[in-house]
Amino acid sequence: MRHLRAALPFLWLFVVGTNPLSAMTVKELKTNLRSPDQTIVKGAKLYLAGVAEGIMASNAGAEATAKVSLFCQPRLLSLNTDNFIEMINTYVTKLSDRATKEKLEDFDVSTVLYNSLVDTFPCSEKK
Repeated sequence: MRHLRAALPFLWLFVVGTNPLSAMTVKELKTNLRSPDQTIVKGAKLYLAGVAEGIMASNAGAEATAKVSLFCQPRLLSLNTDNFIEMINTYVTKLSDRATKEKLEDFDVSTVLYNSLVDTFPCSEKK
């Protein structure tokens, strides 16, 4: 028990210092994907897959409960992390006339991915 109490300040510093609740920006995602360390690349792809899974689950939940879709991905189209990376890049390029690329890459991955899904797979009025 004494050892645990002695370790608590260090554990607290680790938790507060690393802030695991912070969201990854598009710029950080791109930097991590270009890393020579494959562990960092895999971590970035895993993060992106988790964000995408959350967005997909939100869309499915909205369809099931409110009968409204946030976006309408074709049912037979399967997407993977490479598709999501391309969608993010395309969306940032598409919006480059409204803001600088640097400013757009400061947005969270989740925000840009969600908006790129809505933009890529809009729902028709009859849904």
